Amino acid sequence: MTQILQSKIVIVIIGIVAYLITTILCWNTAKFTPPASGKTKLKPVPSWEYVNPEVNQLLEELNATKKALEEKEKQLNELALRLQTEHTELTTATQLISKIQKEFDSLIIRVKDEEAANLKKLVKIYTSMNPEDAAPILRQLPEEEYLKIFSLMKESELVPILQVYAQGSNEDKKFVAFITEKLKFSLTKSQTNNPAQRP
Repeated sequence: MTQILQSKIVIVIIGIVAYLITTILCWNTAKFTPPASGKTKLKPVPSWEYVNPEVNQLLEELNATKKALEEKEKQLNELALRLQTEHTELTTATQLISKIQKEFDSLIIRVKDEEAANLKKLVKIYTSMNPEDAAPILRQLPEEEYLKIFSLMKESELVPILQVYAQGSNEDKKFVAFITEKLKFSLTKSQTNNPAQRP
């Protein structure tokens, strides 16, 4: 019997039988379910059905950020449109103001030309009058007016009128001094502005 037990074939057969018995016993043990210890085993699900609260929160944050960006983009587009409209309005207003300014400037030039023509007519009228008659009338005019008229008169026309004032009261003499002082400044300015008219 020891020879039979020592033969290689018997040892192989015993090994196979022991393997089969162990496998059968372990196979049955694998089917044994231990009692629940409070943890529930989750059933495996495909990855596309997997639910994770953190992923859901990230998705919600991404959606909220996307909506906020879309709202900002909408606001920026509205602002750009409003700025474009205001820019167009400002351009139109600027062009209108420029046009009005040109018209105003041309009116001012025309008024100055007309005023100069009228002043020359007045100078002719006052110089054709007797100096004793013209002097009191000129004295009643506003300062700016009589200074303009006196500045347009020739010396030969102005001197007789100033002599009438000089023969009058002290107030008239002060008036002559005032006029000559003012005329000195106005003549200096006109010669500075028009160097061709200098003597």
